[in-house]
Amino acid sequence: MDKSQRKITGLILCGGKGTRLGNKDKGLVPYRGKMLVQHMIDRVKPQVDQLLININQNENEYETFGAPLTTDADNNYRGPLAGVLSAKSKITTEFCFVVPCDMPHIPLNTVERLLTVIGDKPAVAVANRGRVQPLVLLIRSSIIGTISNRLKGKNKSVLGWLESIGYTTANFQDSISEFRNLNEPSEFK
Repeated sequence: MDKSQRKITGLILCGGKGTRLGNKDKGLVPYRGKMLVQHMIDRVKPQVDQLLININQNENEYETFGAPLTTDADNNYRGPLAGVLSAKSKITTEFCFVVPCDMPHIPLNTVERLLTVIGDKPAVAVANRGRVQPLVLLIRSSIIGTISNRLKGKNKSVLGWLESIGYTTANFQDSISEFRNLNEPSEFK
């Protein structure tokens, strides 16, 4: 499926607390000459038709990146599923490509490869290094509403939600380092 046929919204999740970085807003942490969120915009924007950024703080700083912003329904930092749900009303495309803000080397063909695997499934996530990367996924926008019930329960994990809706995976074994999260201060040097 070529770009002219797909209708995809990209959603960069920048709404976390950044606890492993001393409570710094991870999207605004500098990495190789620019903010981490800018790296993600540069990687995601060419792959999608529209782009959104989920945040929970520093709105003025994020507005400078030029993409519409979404915020969680409350200030309780309920995790990445709350970030995805926050974008529901702004997504008008068939698919939503979800990525965290801390994978600045994500392949430029990620969406294309996910599209070839999704078939009739509600979602497809990247499988890499023998494990699922549940925050690098392509989902049908029509299922985002199912997250509401998930957030009411105890298991708010993305992987738990994916398992409950019957997802599939796309093998990216050839792209090992591209899906590495930057989490520790030493990784930004």
